[in-house]
Amino acid sequence: MDYFTDREFQDRDLISGKLIRGTYDNCVFRDLDVSGSFLDGITFMDCAFVGCNLSNARVGGSQFSDTRFEECKMLGLRIENLGLMSNNLKFSNCQMDFCSFSHLNLKGVQFHNCSLKESDFTESDLEGAEFKTCDLHRAQFYRTNLQGADFSSALGIQLDPEENSIRKARFSLEALPGLLVKYGIKIE
Repeated sequence: MDYFTDREFQDRDLISGKLIRGTYDNCVFRDLDVSGSFLDGITFMDCAFVGCNLSNARVGGSQFSDTRFEECKMLGLRIENLGLMSNNLKFSNCQMDFCSFSHLNLKGVQFHNCSLKESDFTESDLEGAEFKTCDLHRAQFYRTNLQGADFSSALGIQLDPEENSIRKARFSLEALPGLLVKYGIKIE
């Protein structure tokens, strides 16, 4: 299997629009469009994706460790099919609507200024996660560990406190209706 280290990749570096299977260590992927392609079985360690389109890419068996994503489009990504996700994942200014993060260990993951509309976090471990100025409209949280998570600047959050573990999680006063919706209470 190929090993790449300390390199930068752009669209012109792709072979037939695909990344070569292998291990990428301390690499930067800039303005790549790998939407709908197969990224399965690839290992990314200490990498950065900047301005990339990963929408509907197939990532089964891939591994991401200490990786950051900036200004990426990642619509419909089925992240639950990954082989490994590390605790040091950072997403900033990304469009991640309709993604599935279910059944993953995402402790300490950072989402900053991301759109996560209708994404699924069912039965994931998001202990200590940050959702800074993220749009969570219709995102699903069911049997999710949200202990110590920061939703203080998140928008559109709606979850059932009885179906999720939310001890020491932080919410804004504006998020209160989204925590009480199942009770039919009107807050004015």
